[in-house]
Parts: sequence; C-alpha cells; structure tokens
Amino acid sequence: MNYTDIILNQTTYDLNISSNGDFEVLNSDEQSASLLIQFAEGNLKQYPLVGVGIVNYLASNSSQDYISQIIRAQLVQDGFNVETLSVAPNGTIKLTATR
Repeated sequence: MNYTDIILNQTTYDLNISSNGDFEVLNSDEQSASLLIQFAEGNLKQYPLVGVGIVNYLASNSSQDYISQIIRAQLVQDGFNVETLSVAPNGTIKLTATR
C-alpha cells in the first residue's frame, strides 16, 4: 500500500512547501520510519507507547542486536514489513521496510 502524508524537511523538520504554496504531499513511508526511530516512547501524546528513542540507546551499552529488535518491533507494530535492518557500532542504521 502506498501511504502519503505531508512531508517534512529532513534537517529542520519544518513543513515542505511546494512552489505553488501548498504543503508537499508525497509517499511518507521513509519519513514515518525515520520519525518512529527518532521519537522516544512518550513523545507522541496520542500514542505514548510508540517510539524507539534511538539517541538513548546509542548513548548506552545496548548491543546492536538489542537495538535492532526494538526498532523491528516498533516498525512491525506500525504496519511495516521489515526486509533488512542493521545497526552499526557508530549508530548508522540501514533499513529496508515497506507497508
């Protein structure tokens, strides 16, 4: 299924505005997965159990396998089919997931 949503700027998280002044609406799977990984549980008032909070895990002694399990569980709960997922020791995440 192809989900669309309002797209955010990847560095400032401001709304992307197209040249005609409207919000930019595109496929949002990559953005949704990225935000889900960045948000910590409790950041979304409406869904307090949603989020990974990757910054907290990378600053801890958690193993890459454990972090991958947490990420995979959250993505699957959100309806993603995770094809590949790896977390490097430096915190780089490689993810292929679709809905």
